[in-house]
Amino acid sequence: MAKFGEGDKRWIVAERPDGTNVHNWHWAETNCLEWSRTFFKNNFSNVAVGGGDGDATITIKKVEKLDGEAYVNVRKGKVIPGYEISVRLAWEGEARDANGKVLQRKEEVNKSEGKKGFKLISLTEKFNCRARDLFEILMDENRWRGFTQSNARISKEVGGEFSIFDGSVTGKNLELEEGMLIVQRWRFGSWPDGIESMVRIMFEEPEDGVTVVKLTHSDVPEEDRYGNATVVENTERGWRDLIFQRIRTAFARKDYWIGNFPRKTKCLLQ
Repeated sequence: MAKFGEGDKRWIVAERPDGTNVHNWHWAETNCLEWSRTFFKNNFSNVAVGGGDGDATITIKKVEKLDGEAYVNVRKGKVIPGYEISVRLAWEGEARDANGKVLQRKEEVNKSEGKKGFKLISLTEKFNCRARDLFEILMDENRWRGFTQSNARISKEVGGEFSIFDGSVTGKNLELEEGMLIVQRWRFGSWPDGIESMVRIMFEEPEDGVTVVKLTHSDVPEEDRYGNATVVENTERGWRDLIFQRIRTAFARKDYWIGNFPRKTKCLLQ
């Protein structure tokens, strides 16, 4: 045994006053979405595709829109990247010795018109777990408290009510089929009085250990009670970043905590 002060400094464990996560030993997550936007903008600006002796040339002018998620997780020095990005590019094309009519570009369909002043949000997410495990996570108030770091109260009965995100969102269960379907009425506290939306979550398990979630959130108002016209954008971002992505992050290991008791699960979300 080495004498005091003569040991290898690499093996000395001490409380650091600056709280530094040395060598990223503990779980660390970095959001790389803005970096991804910059990367795509720098590499897809005025880029020529084709040309030469061909009859057509295409030039990518710029990145019009980039959505999704990109992140890098580090645990015990192991780097775990992940991304799911949707990119829309603006381009120009030229066809030699050809005539054609320029057609109007098709609009996005994931936020389609429903009732006037309301929108429909459609999302599809993939998880590496069983459908019934993901269903259980979404219907368990203890897990909601864990991955959102906020208070939650959720009934597991049809007709039962729920309150999540410290009461910012309230609603009622309309249909529940374990591992298959969740239909709920949702209302945000910042919305005008009397306005409620409808959430429908379908679970598909195309193969063992893989679940595809198809979400539709209808009757989302374009403006809140204060006149802010960012309700649809914020709601979609909330589903992606505050719910689905946090579920992946919180339950990306085989052992996790429910209340004060450890529990094992076969669900490994990535």
